[in-house]
Order: sequence, then C-alpha cells, then structure tokens
Amino acid sequence: MTGRKMRVAVVAFDGIGTFHLAVPCAVFGAAAGGEPLFEVQVCAIEPGELRSEAGLGIAVRHGLRTLAYADIVVVPSWPDPRVPAPTALVRALRSAHRRGALVVGLCLGAFALADAGLLDGRRAATHWASAELFAQRFPRVALQPNVLYVDEGSVVTSAGTAAGIDCCLHVVRRLHGAEAAGRIARRMVVPPHRQGGQAQYIEQPVPARGEPGPLQRVLDWASGHLDRPHSLDSLAARAAMSRRSFTRLSVDTPVPPWASGCWPNGCSRPPSSRWSASPSARASARRCRCASTSRRHSIPRPRPTAANSAAADGRLAQSLAPTTHDLGR
Repeated sequence: MTGRKMRVAVVAFDGIGTFHLAVPCAVFGAAAGGEPLFEVQVCAIEPGELRSEAGLGIAVRHGLRTLAYADIVVVPSWPDPRVPAPTALVRALRSAHRRGALVVGLCLGAFALADAGLLDGRRAATHWASAELFAQRFPRVALQPNVLYVDEGSVVTSAGTAAGIDCCLHVVRRLHGAEAAGRIARRMVVPPHRQGGQAQYIEQPVPARGEPGPLQRVLDWASGHLDRPHSLDSLAARAAMSRRSFTRLSVDTPVPPWASGCWPNGCSRPPSSRWSASPSARASARRCRCASTSRRHSIPRPRPTAANSAAADGRLAQSLAPTTHDLGR
C-alpha cells in the first residue's frame, strides 16, 4: 500500500450525475497531507464527449482498458437500474476483480456489479428507492437496505448519493488508516465516519388521523389562531364546556404513564401497549400494566381544583409550543 500511488478508475457514462462522478474524484483525489494518495482516471465504455444529467459536457479520454491496470475500480452510479450493464463493462469488471482489484459500486452502481455476478452470495447496499427492484433482479444477493455501505472484502457497495462519500472514506481508511481518512474528511468538511443508516432518510408516511375528539378540535383551532391569547377559560368556552368539565376532559385524555417519566412502585421496564383506565379509577387514578409483570399500580389523579388550574394552563401552553415554534421559523 506504500510506494507508488494506487490507481483508481472511475467509470463514467452518458447522463451521469455530476455529484456521483465528483464524489470518488474528490475523495480519492484529495490530498491527505502533502499530496493525494491515489491517481484517479475517469474512463468510459466509449471514450469521447459525454453529457451529464445537468447537460454539462465531460471529455473522457480513457476507455475500459484502464480497468486492467487499476487497483480500485469505481462505478459511481448507473443510468437505469432496469437495464443490465453492457457486456463490455461486465467483462472488464469481472477481469479486474479476478486479478485482485477492489471493485466499488456507489449508489445504483451496485446494479452494474450485480450484473457482473460480483455480488452473488454476498451482502450489498444500494439506494433505498431502488432496493425492491434490486432484490427482484438479484435474488442471490443479500441486500442490506438500511446501511450506508457494505464492505465484503474484494467488493464494496454503498447506498445512494452522499453515502458514496462515506463509502469512499471507508476505503481510504481501510487502505491508509484512520488518520489519512480523517485528513481528507476535514479537507472536504465532512464527518470522517457517519453514524446511522439510510433508513433515517426514507420518507415515512404519516398515518391518517381519525375523527378528533373535542379536546383535539379545540387545540387544532387554537393552533390556527396563535395571534390571539388563549387561556383555559377561553378554550373551555370554545368547546362549549365549563372550566371544570374541560379540565376533567384534558386530564382524562389517555396519556401513557411513561410519558411523564413516572414509574411508581419501582416499575422499571416499559409497559406494553395495552394499558387502560378502569371505570372505577377514571376519576381518581391512572392505571397501567407493566410488560414484565401482571402487577397493577395506581397513580393518584389530582382533582380539577383551582390549585392545579395553573398546571393545566401550563400543559396547554406546552402542547401548543411545538406548533408555535414551527410557525416562527
């Protein structure tokens, strides 16, 4: 790993994303100290003028013969994951892999590696949006849909877009150590190692909410009228209820006991989703069932007196605070 610079061949194609192409060029081309640790060359199936997806012209001078001399081969993406990689690229990838080159597939570039059979029987990652298609096309590959990258020794794959930076820095760390990877990361102003997986970036649809109760309707109305002052009395009037009834309604709203961090009787494990208030305890106690025991316990419920009205006002203000914060951005 010392001595001459390691050669990195980055495979470009017509319609490539400029960011996808820039990631391996930036990471492996960045200086880790005095000078870069790698010699980067961009190649294509057919050298010449390519167009990026943004319409920028890319002059590529090298063909796939570059892969025959590269220590690391990077496929930074792929134009259409439904279309198999061309035979010429498949053969070049297989040949590079056989002679010991490290083959890296970033984002949809994992599809090209899978087309070449380099991922059969191995774990792999790709962009979450194409994970289902990948699993359908390559059932012999153990797809890891939630990780940022997967290192399987001679082949490395990553999730989409920015995860390519994480993957390339991992390759630098693996070949030249954490200090070299850290210097490159600092130069690029990115974390040298990012925690978590790509599941945190997958859009999660919010379940539709059922018909709101009277308390929720009042809170929804108040959230839309934050330009005027609100109090327990005014909101009770809005709900056409007395202050006492409105306070009782807010107290009787099912709130799991762990929401307040209160664990009576030494109960230490999180309760199951099945907890309820019994009719006899509705006005005097909140009851729950612990997941680890059948023991029940009660938490005294304060009566809606003037002494705790201020606390009720405080809970109301707290419930509205997030909405106020959002509108103030």
